[in-house]
Amino acid sequence: MSLLIPFSQQKLDDTPDIIAIASNEYSPHIAFLSRSTISIRDIRSISCPVLESYTRSDESLRQFGHNFWIQWFNSKIIFFGTSSGTIFMLNIDDFTSIKELCISKVILSTFVCHNNLAVTTTSSQIYFINSECQLNYFVTLFQKPMGIRHCSFHQPSTLSCIVDGQPYFISIDKDSFDKKYSPLPKAIPITNSDLVSLSMNKSLLAVSKNDGEIILINVSPKKFPPIVAYRSDEENKKDKTVSMFWGMNENCLVVLKESGRAIIWCYAGFSTHEINLPEEIKSSICMGYESRTHNLYWSDLQSIFFVSFASVFSHFAITSSKVVDLYSNKELMCDTYKVYPIVFFAEKDGHFAAASLTCASFDSKIFIDIDVINLAFVDNWFVIFSIDKQSLKYFMNVFDIINGDKEDEISLKLMQKVEFPFYPLHISVFQETMYVSRENILSLIKFKKTTKQNSIDIKQENNETQNQDVKNESEWSLEIEINSQELGFRIEAAFFAETGKVISYTQSGDVIVLPDGPLIAKNVDYAWSFNSGIPFIFMHTGNTTLVSCFSMTIRIEGGPVFTDGNHAYILKRKQTFGSLEFESRSIGHVFLSYFADNSNYFDVLNNFYLTNLPKQSPKILGNALVRAFSSEKETAFLSRIAKENIRAVAVIYALSKMTIDMKISMFKHRDVSWWLVVPLLKGGLRYSCLISIPFDLYVKVCEFQNPNITFKYKFDNPSEFVNKTIEESDFLRGFILAINIDIDFCNLLQSHFSKQITNNETNEISKKGSDHVKDDENEDKSNGGIKIEVAKLTEYLNIFEKEKKKCGDFESLFLQFAKFFGSSLQVYGMSLFALAVFAVVGDPMKIAGILIVDEQISKIVKEFIQSNPNSPYSGVFEEALKNV
Repeated sequence: MSLLIPFSQQKLDDTPDIIAIASNEYSPHIAFLSRSTISIRDIRSISCPVLESYTRSDESLRQFGHNFWIQWFNSKIIFFGTSSGTIFMLNIDDFTSIKELCISKVILSTFVCHNNLAVTTTSSQIYFINSECQLNYFVTLFQKPMGIRHCSFHQPSTLSCIVDGQPYFISIDKDSFDKKYSPLPKAIPITNSDLVSLSMNKSLLAVSKNDGEIILINVSPKKFPPIVAYRSDEENKKDKTVSMFWGMNENCLVVLKESGRAIIWCYAGFSTHEINLPEEIKSSICMGYESRTHNLYWSDLQSIFFVSFASVFSHFAITSSKVVDLYSNKELMCDTYKVYPIVFFAEKDGHFAAASLTCASFDSKIFIDIDVINLAFVDNWFVIFSIDKQSLKYFMNVFDIINGDKEDEISLKLMQKVEFPFYPLHISVFQETMYVSRENILSLIKFKKTTKQNSIDIKQENNETQNQDVKNESEWSLEIEINSQELGFRIEAAFFAETGKVISYTQSGDVIVLPDGPLIAKNVDYAWSFNSGIPFIFMHTGNTTLVSCFSMTIRIEGGPVFTDGNHAYILKRKQTFGSLEFESRSIGHVFLSYFADNSNYFDVLNNFYLTNLPKQSPKILGNALVRAFSSEKETAFLSRIAKENIRAVAVIYALSKMTIDMKISMFKHRDVSWWLVVPLLKGGLRYSCLISIPFDLYVKVCEFQNPNITFKYKFDNPSEFVNKTIEESDFLRGFILAINIDIDFCNLLQSHFSKQITNNETNEISKKGSDHVKDDENEDKSNGGIKIEVAKLTEYLNIFEKEKKKCGDFESLFLQFAKFFGSSLQVYGMSLFALAVFAVVGDPMKIAGILIVDEQISKIVKEFIQSNPNSPYSGVFEEALKNV
């Protein structure tokens, strides 16, 4: 989880007069300071109850002034004091004893350094006070008085601060400190700065400038240009930054503005997001961020509130107290009594688990008191990693998920409790395999059902066998195999790559397939995997993201925070408090098309989409089919889709996205159930498909339209298509459909031809060859008239020759329907057209039958032979004349 964003707000209580808030990173405590009182509260409860409090006497307040600042020293000791230089020290185990020290200087900032409290002043000084509240020594950093503000010390030796509006690094190493040397300050060349926040993990110094700009300076030995994380528009340039801190293991920078706006910059994807917090936060006097609960506490001198920040895991927003499904925006869990704060979360197949450090919840129905250190779902198992605080040993607890007879009835059965060799910092799951890693240790864990037996062998790397009794009344038992290995380098995480291979994300930023490569990516800032059935690995580098699946890697813009297996979801820049809005990038179709020639990889992805995203699956396949054309993989791709109805819907969607050339190529494919596709197409696309698909498949499409055949997908308004075939001179295909749906094609054709006849029978043949002469007319023809009729015959021959070519290799099927068509034309008196059809099919006997009854047609044929001695049809006509 690399995203942190403000999500909800609650009032804690009506404690007044709070002026400073500080969380203790060493213990579950947070301190609230008023002008007279310091209170210590417990963060392990959402109500944050007061454990202890100390109120200074009226005399102390009169003598030294009101409280002003607060600083935790360690898990037990806390310092607080006045702005004028009085310092108090308390041990939270004994609030009756307080120590004090006065340095008579205006205190601007505090930090803890080498087991000393350090306070800075307006006169360029740093005072170091030991754990007994005694002055150790002080140093003067600059010759002229300058205020040192907003200090933060980072082990082992780096102090970041603001000095008179300029960021500084001050090195205070242990050796120099012990010798009481004066440290050397180093200025960062940025002016007009008001706040800084340093991430040592990311080597980034965040600088907030007076004009609203947020700049990130890379402070590693490598030279990188500054990153402008945020730049204010003119309207917001005077919107002062009031707080700035790193959260989520320093993966997110949070900047809070005086206006109540929050600016979030995410290291994963280098993305910036803006959100307006509730209006009342504008009246805040102080703020304090608690990193374990991700709560921002604030006070307006009347009450204490807290803003809960959400992280994102899969499609869930998770705060310290609730889980919200981002798809439905519904709250799945809000148990602030048993499970608080939520530290761990996992989900699979409609089940979800959340846990604090001491209690795990399953579907908000089953609660297990256990010291949790991680959890996950593996196949049908729920796994909780725990720690025995007495022995400091780690354990893996494996539960079987048992569905009851009633709806929503569910139970868990502990199948195994196995000692685990190390702290399970990172978990990655794929199907029945789990990878667990920490630093340079990696374990591969496999879960398997076996026949019932009295004990289970737990196989460790050293081949030693531990026997674990199983109290199980079922007919099967659980076998767990753990193989651990030490790597020669440190890793952040390990992910499933494919069977027998694992991908490691190293601390140096390399992503590599173990054990021998290849290297997938270098200089990766953050990586995470999708554990729901597809081995997607997301690798963020700068403002782009690499996505790897099996052997392929693609690049997309932005920093996705979760995926459903098809879309990568990227948080929009502008957000509304209380909800999260995303834009998406489609990635599933890219991998599907690429793996068209690999049945194993293709089936993993396709089966996932069919099972988990059934409504999206045809669209995913359609997009993938379009993409497959560019790599000439469409034939292999179509052959991978086993179900013809799914293949048909995918083709329909693909056709809507294809270029004209792609569509023409698509229509030629025989791996498509066109009788399912065509009825669902509309308009010109349907027509183009019908006249272009293979002839035998077209015949099958038409047969399915027969009213005597029960078939779900029938044409709407089929006569429209028939009429269009006449207009476009696609006569044979129109005729075949017409005879299947009881439409008199030749009557329509005759009517169409009649409309083309003008008063002048010698008009030139139309571009579509649809001019017709009533062949049964007995009037004499002049030589000019004969030549015109020869031209008509030539045009008809050309038209039907094209029809034959469209039929491809299906000559016998073509001959069957062509002869039927020619005979029908002859019956309706369209003898010249029938003559052309029989000539193209090479049937001199049918031609002779026409010539015998129509002497005028014989004259036309003889003229054709004389005018076209080299035509292949002249030979057919000559053969026919011999039989007249």
